[in-house]
Amino acid sequence: MWIRRRAVRTRGVFHKLEPPPLGCSLTIRHLFPSEGTDALVTRCDYAYSVYDAWMALHRTTVESWYECHVIRD
Repeated sequence: MWIRRRAVRTRGVFHKLEPPPLGCSLTIRHLFPSEGTDALVTRCDYAYSVYDAWMALHRTTVESWYECHVIRD
């Protein structure tokens, strides 16, 4: 993943983020069929759903971390 190749300026500045409430995004269970369900979501749908839920709560924190602590190319 490209972000792992970038250097971080300072260690130990990140803190744990609170997860979004249950039910506000798809879960891993949505990727697999269950009895009475034949509609599956794609891995992309799942990833976008999770990303959107986390960013809805923590966009400003993640963006400020990136601006302050990730060294540009």
